[in-house]
Amino acid sequence: MKAISIDKPRSVGIIDVPEPKAGENEAIIKIKTAGICGSDLGSYLGTFSLVTYPRIPGHELAGEIVEINANFLVKKFGNDRGLAVGDKVTVEPLVRCENCYPCRIGRYNCCENLTVMGVHIDGGMQEYFRAPVHLVHKLPDDMDFSKAALVEPLTIGIHSVNRSQLSEGETALILGAGPIGLVILAVAKSRGAKVISVDLLESRLEKAKQFGADYTINSSKKDVKSAVEQITNGEMANVVFEAIGARETIENTIYLVSYAGRVVMTGYAHEPAQFQEPQLITKKELDILGSRNSQNDFPNAIRFIQASEFDLTKLVTHLLPYTEVRHAFSILDTKIEPVTKILLTFSP
Repeated sequence: MKAISIDKPRSVGIIDVPEPKAGENEAIIKIKTAGICGSDLGSYLGTFSLVTYPRIPGHELAGEIVEINANFLVKKFGNDRGLAVGDKVTVEPLVRCENCYPCRIGRYNCCENLTVMGVHIDGGMQEYFRAPVHLVHKLPDDMDFSKAALVEPLTIGIHSVNRSQLSEGETALILGAGPIGLVILAVAKSRGAKVISVDLLESRLEKAKQFGADYTINSSKKDVKSAVEQITNGEMANVVFEAIGARETIENTIYLVSYAGRVVMTGYAHEPAQFQEPQLITKKELDILGSRNSQNDFPNAIRFIQASEFDLTKLVTHLLPYTEVRHAFSILDTKIEPVTKILLTFSP
């Protein structure tokens, strides 16, 4: 069968690999759609320190079960999941050890020995993908595969907002209006928050408006701190979500958040950052929270997509056959055209 492989930085292509067979407690999924994530782009560019090469990328997956071990009972993770050949499914990409402290207290998303599909181990950008059944989630029969591939990134937004304990009526400031910033926005609006979105690109801020942002700030044209002061009458944002991972935006969070506020670090930082006035953390009594992956949020994300007024397919700017993967990464790398989310299609 065919699979996408990143052999080394800036070298991506299509290779032949053996077709998998289902072992005990495993399912074989015929991949229909796969989203290109920021970590996939980082793997391609060579800027994502966690990836090893060569690597089949992909953890934003949707497909159909074509084979499943008939005798599986996942006692360790609860009752069997009622999965069968023909089911539409998505895959939770976090393979955890179940033994470390985070796993023992249910926070497997930050397992000390975590392996992530498409990063530490091969992912799902291939025609058929083998996955442990406890990581396979059934989708509604009528869910479009384009929506289904957005379940995993949506879980990142749900987890980030859950970490923040955002309440109705609070003001949330989201730094970054890329895919993750936009799903945080959708979840925050569903919780009744007032949302300010910040980005350098006007095209992304237009997307933020489509997702219900109450205010947008173009940080290439306006001073963000002054703009937030004006919008909030000096109070500043009750919650700041850093969804970029850039040194400057990380360092600025403590100036943009209110007293007794919360800062949620969702973007993955690739360079050192430091707070120039760390006393503000104490003076404002801030909660500085990390948010990594998601935790038991796949069922919630599936329900959100089905029931929500937010059409998450607005994230998708490009739907390309997997054979155009080089072109897809070129678009993301060069920004030669406006791009938010690219989905690759694998089979009709």
